[in-house]
Amino acid sequence: RFENHQNLVWCIAEEYGEKLSAKRVSRIAATIRAADDKGHPIAVHKNHGLDFSEFADDANFDQFAIQYNVSDIDELHAGVVQAWKDARGRYSVNMSECADHGTGKELRLRNWACAMGGAHVMVLGMDVAATPQSDLEGCKRLVDFFESADWARMAPGDELAGAETKYVLAKPGECYIAYSPDC
Repeated sequence: RFENHQNLVWCIAEEYGEKLSAKRVSRIAATIRAADDKGHPIAVHKNHGLDFSEFADDANFDQFAIQYNVSDIDELHAGVVQAWKDARGRYSVNMSECADHGTGKELRLRNWACAMGGAHVMVLGMDVAATPQSDLEGCKRLVDFFESADWARMAPGDELAGAETKYVLAKPGECYIAYSPDC
């Protein structure tokens, strides 16, 4: 019924471990993969944490929908970078749930920390009707920037940061994105 939507990610469960076994989730993903001839990505959402080992080598999964409830922005970024490294190109990472993602400056800093760690970003509880216009505009700037950049060829490379730069995405020698939250 939904497969004709171009921008669709099938996400199995909200915190799957509360009701389903990993084996059951894998069978659901296989069923979706067999039924969806449009090739939409398939994700699974877990409870808090960065370990995706039970699905990491399951070819039916394209994305880890991360829930990582930490309050420190640098810890959030480091966790996303670790999840991106653990993925080793087998699947993408999506920061789908982070407690107290915030609004205004806090929202901007968290969104960029996740994106610069190699993750797609969703914000739990954000909707068009109740979200301040300035926050929606900030999300649009992030989307517009990354859609105009060659980010998919890059990897987190914070060790390359200098001066006021905090986070870096890079394909060394070819392309770089450097981010400073307060330059």
